[in-house]
Amino acid sequence: SAPPTAKSDEAFLAHVADELQGVARTPWFVDCYRNVAWERQIGPSCGLAALRMALRSFGADEERLDGLLGVARGMGASSDGEMFDIAHLADVARTATSTTVQLPFLVDISVESVTPALLTSFDPASTLILFPYDKGSGPGRPELRKGLSAHYCVFVARARSKDDDEAAATAILAVHGASSRLIGA
Repeated sequence: SAPPTAKSDEAFLAHVADELQGVARTPWFVDCYRNVAWERQIGPSCGLAALRMALRSFGADEERLDGLLGVARGMGASSDGEMFDIAHLADVARTATSTTVQLPFLVDISVESVTPALLTSFDPASTLILFPYDKGSGPGRPELRKGLSAHYCVFVARARSKDDDEAAATAILAVHGASSRLIGA
């Protein structure tokens, strides 16, 4: 099948604006984003779908992306695409980008704790964050469910509130394989 295509920047930013309408503070301005083409996950493969979306957005060879499941299986990290540990997903990414998936440049892959400082400083134009979380109902927004609905998403945009009288709030928007709708947190 043909690879997913990213929306135009205008359509992507309109999608971001629609999602931000559901967040309490307004108005917002998008200070950075990466237009990542959505891909539907097949079966329990949300981690690999998120990795495919991220690598594709950085110019990965489409045919070689099909080998991610084989890499994960070969490493013993997955049988059907499920990834229960973010460190294993990072290992698959490192192995795949050094062997099967060709990128036009070197990619730094690391596992870090998500902190407010990281969220307010990352730039999706040069950095993509794959984030494990518990998926809630509906479009799949994050919820605390003690790992009962484990899922992965890719952070694709950061927005800041325009409120002058309060401390500026930051919203992060993400794409995930279970819905083409962006999620915001």
